[in-house]
Amino acid sequence: MIEELEKIRFVTANYPTLKGLNMMVIGFCLFGISLWTGYNPGDLSFPITLMLLSGILIFMLERYHRRVFGRVQSDNRTRRLGVYTSIAFGILGLAAFVLDTTNILPVSTLGIVFAIGLWVDFLRLNRQGTKKYLTYYRWIAILLFITSIIPALGLRNFWELAGFDSPLTGMLTLVGLITFIIGLRVHLFLVQALITPVEVDDGEPI
Repeated sequence: MIEELEKIRFVTANYPTLKGLNMMVIGFCLFGISLWTGYNPGDLSFPITLMLLSGILIFMLERYHRRVFGRVQSDNRTRRLGVYTSIAFGILGLAAFVLDTTNILPVSTLGIVFAIGLWVDFLRLNRQGTKKYLTYYRWIAILLFITSIIPALGLRNFWELAGFDSPLTGMLTLVGLITFIIGLRVHLFLVQALITPVEVDDGEPI
């Protein structure tokens, strides 16, 4: 009972960040962009179209969230922190993507930024309360960070051995897949927390 109530408080405080279906769309978009970088990076029409379609789908999913879960109001400080964090890591991610296209560094800066973003998200989401949720964020962040620096540790053709044309294509594919899977797990977590009824010991059935 107490654990379920604490989970509901966690979801209520962090609801804007816990829309897993939106994350799945972003993951699919990143996976599509990875295909573009591997086959036809000179044609910008594909990524632009993909991002527009993703934006439209996310807009539709926002309506779905309001219809199914209602309006969950988080406090202004939490909402601002989430927005600022998303903007900051969005800019860093774009800069890392551009840097990785140059192949100057023997590491994937995109993977490193994403790994740090996951770790920061875990700390931000769990800054209140005693029980920690979404702990797999930390382990995925660690594994992704290690994967990002493997070429700098001596295995410079790591991504080629994994079957990718370039390190950028490989990392985009990995990040897209991770984002999609995390989004699925977060959505299931959200459904369980907001739709599953919590029984109160008042002598009456639910």
